[in-house]
Amino acid sequence: MNENEMMNENEFNDMAEEDEMILENDGEKKRFENKVYTILIVIFAAIFAVFLILVFGFHAYRVDGTSMSPTLHNNAIILTEKIGADTALFQGDIVVCRYEGAKIVKRVIGTPEQWVHIEGDKIWVDGMPYEDPVPAGWGNDEVIDLVLGPNEYFIMGDNRAVSLDSRKFGPIEHDKILYRYTKTLWKGM
Repeated sequence: MNENEMMNENEFNDMAEEDEMILENDGEKKRFENKVYTILIVIFAAIFAVFLILVFGFHAYRVDGTSMSPTLHNNAIILTEKIGADTALFQGDIVVCRYEGAKIVKRVIGTPEQWVHIEGDKIWVDGMPYEDPVPAGWGNDEVIDLVLGPNEYFIMGDNRAVSLDSRKFGPIEHDKILYRYTKTLWKGM
């Protein structure tokens, strides 16, 4: 082998090593690009989710207290939808209301212009027994008998023995109801 052939063979080996390094770098570059694309997709999806939540009025809310146990536990995270002035609310809906500067979570028992009558642990709405999801045994000797106004709701917590609700502070007006419960995101403790 002459000197030129040796040089060509050495040059060839050097070029082959460079090509392998370039291929390794291309592989690393593609893996890096894939990671960047994945991160961008995740960021875009998060921004899009926040946009949908804001546009459609959804809100995550943390339940504070036990007044809605056993339905909703303390520190549960719930998804709620924003209530507008023309949003219809129904008996049994769980809502987030503003009461004396705080937000409270309660169940709608009576809707506008309904007659609500409570004796012990029995509830009647418009003369019909209320289908209560709460077991009996929470009542006392108190009797409540009232007809709700055109914009009023009677609300109660599911943990009736400890709940501060319409039995104590009276009906709540529609504009004090901020959100309606849609789903539990985390059950809490």
